[in-house]
Amino acid sequence: MKKSILIFLIWLFIGFFNTAQGLTIDQVINNHKYDVYFQRYGKRYFWWLDWRWFKAQAIQESLLNPKAKSYVGALGLMQIMPQTGKWLGIKNPNLLLIPEVNIATGIKFDWIIAKWWRKKFPKLEYLEKLNYIFASYNAGMGWIYKVWKDAGRPYYWKEFRENLCKFTGKHCRETITYVDKINYYYFKLSR
Repeated sequence: MKKSILIFLIWLFIGFFNTAQGLTIDQVINNHKYDVYFQRYGKRYFWWLDWRWFKAQAIQESLLNPKAKSYVGALGLMQIMPQTGKWLGIKNPNLLLIPEVNIATGIKFDWIIAKWWRKKFPKLEYLEKLNYIFASYNAGMGWIYKVWKDAGRPYYWKEFRENLCKFTGKHCRETITYVDKINYYYFKLSR
């Protein structure tokens, strides 16, 4: 119980302040510096979807910090792992620190994940499917698919998230929080 309270307090603190850049989350949300790239590549890969979903994802990933580097080696605004970048055609990992390249690569990766999930859920409403796409971006497609199968193939994200912790243990909170915060940031962006 104490651990979950601590995680919640950290999540709450991060939600209000971007300590790396000294900005509030509202200031980050109102930063339009990279919107042209989110619009361009959102339209290229997801012409039917609001580009703000990808900006919300980048806010969750890096708080729109193009120089962000995670402790596991993920780079840039969309926190692309160098191996993922290489798989998507970016041979030099330093290119992932260029905002346009990073955003294009992250949205392209979302598109590949979306194509994969489209085969699994051909009739699922797209906004519902987005939660699975973002969870897969965070935890890995194979892992999310395994949990989905083991949980009896729940149709809706709400059902899936209830089963996620049963199958993954302590790491489930990270993925659930990741998806929830993207939804939160998107709705703040779209107001």
